[in-house]
Amino acid sequence: MVKPLDKIRQDDPWYTADQRAAAESPHQRRIIRKRIAFLLKAIDEFKASKTSPGPLRILDAGCGDGVLLKTLAELPNIQLFGVDYNPLRVQRAQARVPSATVKEGDLTSLEFPNGSFDIVVISQVLEHIQDDLVVLKDLARVLNKTGWLLLGVPNEGCLLARLRNHLLQPDIARTTDHVHFYTERTIRLLLDKAGLVVNSLMREGFFTPYLPLHSWFAAREWGHRTLEGLGKVFPSQAAGVYLICMKRAG
Repeated sequence: MVKPLDKIRQDDPWYTADQRAAAESPHQRRIIRKRIAFLLKAIDEFKASKTSPGPLRILDAGCGDGVLLKTLAELPNIQLFGVDYNPLRVQRAQARVPSATVKEGDLTSLEFPNGSFDIVVISQVLEHIQDDLVVLKDLARVLNKTGWLLLGVPNEGCLLARLRNHLLQPDIARTTDHVHFYTERTIRLLLDKAGLVVNSLMREGFFTPYLPLHSWFAAREWGHRTLEGLGKVFPSQAAGVYLICMKRAG
């Protein structure tokens, strides 16, 4: 198992780079905003259906530097929690969002009681964790009976992603810390094993199989729209997928 403190001491950018700066980079900011808009809309829909009183309890699982936490903290009537196994990112997230409760922890064994949360968000995290099914089962455990899991993963098992990773840019496959390469089908099967049912989903962009070309398109508004359009025409080759999931009844 990777020890984040060792990676931090080695100044490995996967563990130390400023995620806020990355989220605002020209080739990332539009897709990040689309993800956040999807998550905020889902939270609004959940709030509209919620009948019990009291604040909405939200967990950002794998919160990193707190980029999403910062946005969620602006929502009214919520209690916000974050967990990450990287102590440097936990420190940054807590400093960025003092109103949240941010803990260092392992997503395979969360230190929260059953049914603790109305909503759990896990965005661009699961592909990094070997025991992905264990994580999903524990996230389901800490959701209350009517709670929602909002999950986002890259579509790195699709044909164009495999073309990039194994032929056009094999250095990406060698250097990434991703350990899973999902498709929409495989992530649905995994969720089913964890006792979770997909309610709705959003596909994002298009998996351009050469990263510099993808970044060039994504940095331009017309290019971003082109990628979104291609993803609608070829949904199996979308760059990623976000799913709204609920616990299976019974």
